[in-house]
Amino acid sequence: MLQKIRDNATSGFAFIMLGLLILAFAVWGIDFQFGGSQVIVEVDGEEVPSYQIVNAYNQQIQQFQQFYPNGIPELQQEQLKQRVVESFVRNQLLLSHTTGAGYGMPDDKVRDAIRSTPGFQVDGKFNAASFEYAANRGGFSPEGLYNEFRQSLVMQQLAQGLTETAFVTKEDIRTRGALERETRTVRTVRIAASDLLDEVEIDPAEVQSTYEFNQAEYMTEEKVRLDYIELDPEKIADTFEIDDGELQDRYTAGVETGEFSRPETRNGRHILIAVDADTTEEQARTEAEALRERIMAGEDFAELAKEFSDDAGSKPQGGELGWNTRDAYVGPFADAMFSMAVDDVSEPIKTRYGFHIIRLEGVRGNENQPFEEVRDQLVEELKNDRARAELTELMSELDELVYDVDDSLADAAAAAGVEIQQSDWITRSGG
Repeated sequence: MLQKIRDNATSGFAFIMLGLLILAFAVWGIDFQFGGSQVIVEVDGEEVPSYQIVNAYNQQIQQFQQFYPNGIPELQQEQLKQRVVESFVRNQLLLSHTTGAGYGMPDDKVRDAIRSTPGFQVDGKFNAASFEYAANRGGFSPEGLYNEFRQSLVMQQLAQGLTETAFVTKEDIRTRGALERETRTVRTVRIAASDLLDEVEIDPAEVQSTYEFNQAEYMTEEKVRLDYIELDPEKIADTFEIDDGELQDRYTAGVETGEFSRPETRNGRHILIAVDADTTEEQARTEAEALRERIMAGEDFAELAKEFSDDAGSKPQGGELGWNTRDAYVGPFADAMFSMAVDDVSEPIKTRYGFHIIRLEGVRGNENQPFEEVRDQLVEELKNDRARAELTELMSELDELVYDVDDSLADAAAAAGVEIQQSDWITRSGG
């Protein structure tokens, strides 16, 4: 097949020349008022019935009428006629060439192409009624549209064969080599287009005609401005005053539910004897027990922590850990610390870090935050509760007002005590 393409290259040029000659007669000699099956174009011996060209022309006219409500100018009508004829001549030349070159398309490929066309599908599946409807709208019988698909696929096959195939001859190689070795001396003169603008004269009628024929290129995107009213919950909340009685009631309710209770926290010190590559578990335990004996004998816990603890974080502070809740510590450590009494010193406690000796310094917790500490929080909470209720009621009232007067927001704005605002220009895409 590829060899046929190459062998027919010269005849293809003849087809094009023949098409151009026929086109010259066709463009100036066609009367688009002809009907029936009268032949007004003949391409390479193949007759194109007038009704096919007239149908295609009428479809083009219908598409352009939306841009010309007062009628399509004569010049544009003539250009449309020329385009339609050119299209038929070009397609017929391609079809003649593919037929002569032996191109074809099996029925199963044609059927697959038709079945995979979205326009012929319903819910993703081929629908015969949709296919017949499309055929009728295009002026075809179902068999005619089927043949149109076949011809289109054959011409696609030709195009792919030409664009995806490379032919390299010895002459091509010699020519390429000569071009790559070739050098040229060039002199140029630069002429700025801006220097010639004043010499160009444009006919206003040509400008108008170009504009009218290409109106689709100058269409602006639809955009709107909106009037709206804004209801700000924070501004509504600021309009309320909360008295101390309400605050006390809210605080009392929170105390009863444990909302304002503080979790228990404890402060302690510890000495860590780490288990590592240089110290076995037994050695660490023995050292921790010896340190505890010294503490129980009266030596200062903090000083021993500064000297012997392997916890770099607390060592400089004499092992002090600060006030923390239970979940700040690993399990065995937390269990021991939160079961001790103040000033108790624990036995060595094993964790994944090593062995700890713990001294409990103090306990806080199971107490409520004072009223004054949470007063501002309660004021904001009660204001927001009222604002939400007010906003819900106001929205219901505004819905009724807007529904009753659908061309103005004035009544709704007055009821809400706000001003009508206006948006910037908004397009469908949001810009």
